[in-house]
Amino acid sequence: GLHYISAIDKMLLTDIGAASSATDGALLKVENWSVASADNFISTSEQIRVGGDATLLGNPVDIDIDLETEVIYVAERANGGGRLLGFSVASIGMDGGNIAPTYNEAFAGISAVNLPGVEDTPPNNTNNNDDYVIIALDDILMDQNTVNSGGVGSLEADGSARFEDETMINAAGTFVRAAEIDIDGSSSVADAQEEVAMYALPEFIANTNVLPDDFEINVGANETVVLEDEMYEDVKVGINATIIFSGQENVYIEDLVVSQGATIIFNQCTNLLLSNTMELGKDVKFNMGQENVNVYAGNIIRIKRRTILYANLYTLSDLKVERAYYEGQGAALYGTFIAEDVRAREYTNWYFQSFDRCDAPSSAPSLTTAQANRLTNAARQINTAGLESVIYPNPVLDNLNIIITSAGDAFNTFITIAGADGKKYVDEALTINKGENNLTYDLSKLPSGIYFMVIPKSDGTLISKRFIIQGEEY
Repeated sequence: GLHYISAIDKMLLTDIGAASSATDGALLKVENWSVASADNFISTSEQIRVGGDATLLGNPVDIDIDLETEVIYVAERANGGGRLLGFSVASIGMDGGNIAPTYNEAFAGISAVNLPGVEDTPPNNTNNNDDYVIIALDDILMDQNTVNSGGVGSLEADGSARFEDETMINAAGTFVRAAEIDIDGSSSVADAQEEVAMYALPEFIANTNVLPDDFEINVGANETVVLEDEMYEDVKVGINATIIFSGQENVYIEDLVVSQGATIIFNQCTNLLLSNTMELGKDVKFNMGQENVNVYAGNIIRIKRRTILYANLYTLSDLKVERAYYEGQGAALYGTFIAEDVRAREYTNWYFQSFDRCDAPSSAPSLTTAQANRLTNAARQINTAGLESVIYPNPVLDNLNIIITSAGDAFNTFITIAGADGKKYVDEALTINKGENNLTYDLSKLPSGIYFMVIPKSDGTLISKRFIIQGEEY
């Protein structure tokens, strides 16, 4: 038997197995059916299977679900001449397995199950698998947070969600699903139901590479660096620096540590695969261009105040967001955030935003290739001596002056001036001659904010400068 619930894109199926056996039957639950079935093949990772002697599933011939109580009912033909079995969604969880039914009633000769009057829509139509902004594998604790869109849920059968100190989850379409929900008197949650969240976890892409110490990247304060390799050990980004991940869909890093005011830019759909931790300091701008970016971390992720982030985050450990001291100074997080435990302090703002999952790597990266790239990059650094650049004034009100002094022969390149969100305002061809090159750009019509200038050199490395446009309102 099979039953499809279109409103939440879930498929329920039964597997009879051998008709002569009373122990080899199973029920299967497939979340995101339209995606999972698009290739006409349902892998084991895309299904949750319940089967084994404790389930009493031998010849399950039909299936249905009561969405009000979230119990899946199965017409079992082989055991005891026929039985109606019920399995709560909470008991099935994300692992399924050999679990006993929560409802078991003899029903001789049963051949079908149909629950009249139960429509294929979830209660309040708010517990949509695709609309969670926060998913905890265990517990959630939020102090003075605001969830502006999306749901908050725990997948653990005894998981808890606690909301304290004026936490607000009452915007349209927001909801909470957890086995235990505790809302203090100052907080408000419009739609809270004490039940395990119904959510199919995406595949976690692990980074198991071990790299030597010379693969560490240290980006100095105010520098701009383009990272084009696939593998790094640690990446440490200095104050007000900018790094651009370019050309690699899967980037392997041990630890990513980003200092205050830094900007992280992605030029393509990217899986950022961290074997250990990610730490984002205050005022970090992460993926302001809103590319499809997915971060997978084997250990804790920490985010400090005033950071703005656009990405999906998935950590096997905890997600911790630091407190802000004033309203409007908290972190603003856009995407879907999955962690063992979620602990978010004062004035954090959450927004559900859909980012596509990038393709998982088909094979492990090559350490030999990475070492060759490292040698090439080292050679490039040696060959770039003799080229200097100066920009002024900084901050700039109207005209930005650029002086580039070259000791080598003339070469053709281009200049880009872009905002922290990756939007380009200047992008034009340029010739760098031997000696002093003077450039001036009128930026008076651009909005106030942080910008960077990038000029590729003939050896493939970059001239890069970071500056501030200070508008009249200052």
